[in-house]
Order: sequence, then structure tokens, then C-alpha cells
Amino acid sequence: MRKMIAAICGAAVLALNAGAMAFTDTAGHWAENDINEMTSAGYLDGYPDGSFMPDNYVTRAEFLKIITLRYGLTQNEYSYTLWRDVSAEDWYSPYCAAGMIIPEYDDGNLYPSEALQRYEAAWALANIYDLDVSSDSGSSKNMGDYQEYSGDAELCALISSVIDNGMMNGKDAGFEPYSALTRAELCTLLNRLEDREANVEVLNIVLNSMIIPGMAQ
Repeated sequence: MRKMIAAICGAAVLALNAGAMAFTDTAGHWAENDINEMTSAGYLDGYPDGSFMPDNYVTRAEFLKIITLRYGLTQNEYSYTLWRDVSAEDWYSPYCAAGMIIPEYDDGNLYPSEALQRYEAAWALANIYDLDVSSDSGSSKNMGDYQEYSGDAELCALISSVIDNGMMNGKDAGFEPYSALTRAELCTLLNRLEDREANVEVLNIVLNSMIIPGMAQ
């Protein structure tokens, strides 16, 4: 069972790159333009063999690094102390404070290598852009898979919020909140929000207040 944190107002795959690449496996892909835009911006990179693997899923650790760099979230050398399964030596350690703005596990673990699910990305956006997820406008009911999560009022409100704010859309079968977010989908999501400003000053204050130097778990 996970706790939702909505009140808080490696990896060559993720290495920064100043220029766009002509990947071997993105020509004609539905997200080709978004991939080109976001790799040019330096948010994601490809693999050493020249591929991008757009349909591969994004891990939780990868996502945290990307959104930390994209939005200027806090990078703190003691961030690893927030999680039982993260050490100071892990490549994603400086970025894992951002793990507090995605749904947490009750056992205190980050599970960095797990695939990031679409609803987890939605929670991150709700926190970064300070969305109101206190009530459901009903937009979630228009998704083809609504019956699969209709009993979770909090999730319905979240889905409605990101839809109403033009941040995320559904897929073929519906919103698919529990599906893994793919690299192509992440590029599309980031590109869609490229010109939208987020004020993370207060969010960073909250994140930093949770980090206690020297208090490794």
C-alpha cells in the first residue's frame, strides 16, 4: 500500500547532451518530434549504440533525475537518507529528494529500478505545478478504463486534474494509470509542458526540510 504525497506545494540513458542525435530507431515513431526536441534540450539521451529505445519504460530513478534537472528541484548530497534502499554512492542519490513528490511505499524504500507508472508521473506534475486535486471535475469518467479505478476517489481527482490542465492525455485503452511510462511518453509530456512555468521555490524548501544531514537510515 502506498501513501500519496500531493500536499507538498546509470545512466547513459539520462546523460545530458547539448545537441540532438539522429537515433537509429525513432524515424517514423509517433513521438519522433518530441524525442528530437527533448534530447536537443538535454533532458534525455540515447544509448551508446545509437538507439533511443522509445518504447522502453522509465525507471523511478531515471524519472527523478530528469525532473530534478528539468525543474530545478533540490539536489542534496544527503537526499539518500530519506530512503532505506538508497546509498550515497548510487548515481541517482543527489536527485532522490524528488522521490517525495511521487507516491511512496510504506516501507520507506524508493525502489529506484522499478518502472515509473503513469499515475506516479501525474502526482509529480500535481506537486510541481501545484494543481488542485482536492475534488474531481469528472473528466476521469471519460476515460475508457474508468471502471478500473472508479473506486479510488483520490486517483480520479488526480487524473481529472492533469487532463483538465492539458498535461496528460489518455491512451488507446484509457488513461492507464498503472501502465509503465515509456521514454517516448516522457518526451511528449516534457515537450507539452516546455513553455509552462513552474514555481518550485516552496517545494524545494519543503524537500530540503525533510533532509537531515548525517541521519542515514
